[in-house]
Amino acid sequence: MKIKTIHAFFALLILVAGCSTVRVTSEHDEAYSFASTKTYQWVEGPQGGLGDFRIPDKFFDPIIRNAADDELKKKGLSPVAENSAPDLHVSYFLKLEERLDIDVPRPDEDTQFSGGFVYKQGRGWSYEEREPDIIYYGYDKGILTVVIFDAKTGDRVWRGILKTKVYRSRPAEEKEEKIRAAVEKLLARYPAK
Repeated sequence: MKIKTIHAFFALLILVAGCSTVRVTSEHDEAYSFASTKTYQWVEGPQGGLGDFRIPDKFFDPIIRNAADDELKKKGLSPVAENSAPDLHVSYFLKLEERLDIDVPRPDEDTQFSGGFVYKQGRGWSYEEREPDIIYYGYDKGILTVVIFDAKTGDRVWRGILKTKVYRSRPAEEKEEKIRAAVEKLLARYPAK
């Protein structure tokens, strides 16, 4: 029974690590002429009313910007220097909320009860049946919002929002790969030329 519980625990870890839900939504100004835009520039977004959004995160910021640069280039846009006049201003907001998830084995599973030998002071060794351990795991709920404004008017022309689980304990290379994939999925919704 205990071996099955351990195997179930590792299977759960693999499942949690391998498939996190990614939800993407986007909206754009249908009257805006995206075909006439060729250049963009990164800007800090408006700070009022953002609540506890934290920008930039020292780890995530360069990864998000580089991934977004790559995706915007695929859409036919080129970045310009600060002193230039771009067609678009691009900004992003990142919110990370610490969450705790709990996994309780289902009653119909074979591992409903597990037992083992325990040593109790004064009584010695004995075998006890007990309910299986509840598995707790922590993660960050990540919300990435990319907003694109017309540089001349300041009007928002596109906004995309991505929500997913972020596991900070993963190796840096794996986190970078997943962040890049998330940004690619988000900006895939940006109107193509």
